[in-house]
Amino acid sequence: METQIEYAADNGLSFFSFCWYYPEEHKKKTPLNNALDLFLGAKNTNRMQFALMVANHKGFIIGPKDWDIVSNRWIKLFRERNYLKVDGHPILIFFSGEELLKAFGGAKKTRLALQSLKSEALAAKIEVPLIGVCATPGPENGWDDLLSFKNAGFDFLTGYNYHEYGVGKEKKQDFHQLEIVHEQIWNSFAEKDILPYIPVVTTGWDMRPWEKTEIPQSYYYQNRTPENVATFVQNAINWTENHPKQSLNDRLVILYAWNEIGEGGYLTPTKSEGDKILKALNKVVK
Repeated sequence: METQIEYAADNGLSFFSFCWYYPEEHKKKTPLNNALDLFLGAKNTNRMQFALMVANHKGFIIGPKDWDIVSNRWIKLFRERNYLKVDGHPILIFFSGEELLKAFGGAKKTRLALQSLKSEALAAKIEVPLIGVCATPGPENGWDDLLSFKNAGFDFLTGYNYHEYGVGKEKKQDFHQLEIVHEQIWNSFAEKDILPYIPVVTTGWDMRPWEKTEIPQSYYYQNRTPENVATFVQNAINWTENHPKQSLNDRLVILYAWNEIGEGGYLTPTKSEGDKILKALNKVVK
């Protein structure tokens, strides 16, 4: 972990967004949160900020019965000196707005839950958290879903990744297609202007190592180079500068991902590539 912090901080990355898990089963402690624990215990943890992306998908659905417990855990982490904040407000992101609304029984009750979390943070002498949700515009989700997120009390929108938007039926795609589709998605959020948006850059996607089938099941993107990843990130930075009203006050950009190696989305150094991608990013980010 300390080595990874050095690689990230030395090359201009300012925070890690950790997937955070709360199992539905009786046993609540999970090794999926070990990375966060290692980060908090690292000798050089002060070199990076961190935030939580609550992974409330199947197996980790969070609802009313757990809300007070998880709220207290999040508030405890908000107190950490290097927790990521915008204008003093800690950032919290939910992976699935749909699952949260379903668990609470609609937007109205979800809003009350989010307000409760904010009130508890204030009572603990912490600035009101800014709460975001991963979202995708378009026919799969529709704009009605994004309006329901606004009605539920979310403060901003972002995403986890946008890998499923290739062109045609051919699963093999060029990396440049990711850039094209992402700019269309970012601009869609800006045009609708439902909530502020943090742009996401899917730095790669290739699930074939995990699919274990001869025929690829999902799009995969080839010809990824350090240079085109860096250009992709520069485009996202430019988008925030060109859309100040649709962005948060701090020009945040989220990169998928640091180490989703089995999904082909990673920045962490590898034996075959070394740290070439990080060095290319460094020139852009710094």
